[in-house]
Amino acid sequence: MKNDVLQQRRIEANIIQALYEELSREIGEERALTLIATAVGKQAFQKGRDLRTLHPSGDLSVLAELWRNLGDGGALDIEFIQQSADCLQFRVNRCGYAEAYAEMGISPRLGAVLSCSRDEALLRGFSEQISFECSRTIMDGSGFCQFTYRKQPLPSDDGNAVPPRND
Repeated sequence: MKNDVLQQRRIEANIIQALYEELSREIGEERALTLIATAVGKQAFQKGRDLRTLHPSGDLSVLAELWRNLGDGGALDIEFIQQSADCLQFRVNRCGYAEAYAEMGISPRLGAVLSCSRDEALLRGFSEQISFECSRTIMDGSGFCQFTYRKQPLPSDDGNAVPPRND
C-alpha cells in the first residue's frame, strides 16, 4: 500500500531543498532554516486546526489514528505503549520519512524541520489541553523516536482541575 503523505513529503522536500540551498547562500544557513521552519510550522498549525474542526472532542484517540495513518504503507513502524483517555505514548522504531530524506541527500537538520517539527505545531493547532514530549528522534540520530501526549485536566469554575472526560 502506498503512503500518500510520504510521497507528498518527498515532493515538498525536493522543492524546499533547492530553496534552502539558495536561501543559505543569500542569507545564511541558520536564517534559511528558521524561515523554512516558520513556514512549515504555520502549515502544520493550520492542519491541526482543520483536524480539530473535524474532531471537536480533541481526544487523544484522534492523534493515535493520525499517527496510524502517517504509518500506512510501512512509512513508520509504530509501537504503541500506552493509549488511554489522558495518555498516548508510543515509539517509532523505523521512520520512512528519515530514510527518504537521507536517500535524497537532505541533512538531518533540514529533515527534522520538514517532518519532526510539524508534530508540536500541529498539536498547538489541535488542542491547548494536550501536552507533548518527544524525548528522542531517529532524525536526530537516535535508534527510535519516543512520543508522549498527555491530556491535561480543564480548570473548573472554582479554579480546581476537572479530569479529562472519557466520552
